[in-house]
Amino acid sequence: GVVVREAVSELARLVDYYAERSPGLSPAGLQAAEQLADEMADQALDAGVGASRVAALLKDVPRLNEKRALRDRRIALVHEIAERLQAYAGVEFGGALAAVLDELETLPSDALGRVC
Repeated sequence: GVVVREAVSELARLVDYYAERSPGLSPAGLQAAEQLADEMADQALDAGVGASRVAALLKDVPRLNEKRALRDRRIALVHEIAERLQAYAGVEFGGALAAVLDELETLPSDALGRVC
């Protein structure tokens, strides 16, 4: 529908802007633009845009699809560990882990988005 088309259009415009301006951006500017593209990609997914379409739109943002995939795998792994800990210890780890995951972006990370 209209929401999906608008989400695709907004993300495409941002990626085009990124591709056009990235050669002149500082490292901090590149990181900020990449973070904005990542957030807009999440918004597009939330609006109902298919994951393959979002990935195709992000192809002009170097390594962003790989970073997103790595983050998704890390989050899935943490959730699996929490479930196993809960089953083993009989304690609810979900709430504490959710709090950590909610704050994950505020933790120090390297250029690839890995928490240090």
